Amino acid sequence: MEALAQQAEASVRTLARLALEELGCSLSAWRQQADVLAAVPMLVSGQPVGLISEVLGYETPSAFAAIFRRIIGGSPTTYRSAQHPG
Repeated sequence: MEALAQQAEASVRTLARLALEELGCSLSAWRQQADVLAAVPMLVSGQPVGLISEVLGYETPSAFAAIFRRIIGGSPTTYRSAQHPG
């Protein structure tokens, strides 16, 4: 967040306030939602959850899976299995 604030020549507090006003949620919540949306096509194409979590910058697949589960309501593995039965 601090690097983004420096690039924008604004304070972290200003960025946080603008995110709430413009996005309706915190910048971290918005990023998590964007990550989940980016993951869906990768899951549909059959890519492994471990690779997806790495590509999206999560330290562990379980950290990514927890965010995915909270936002979507199911695990990425279950979602991928539903898209690729058998």
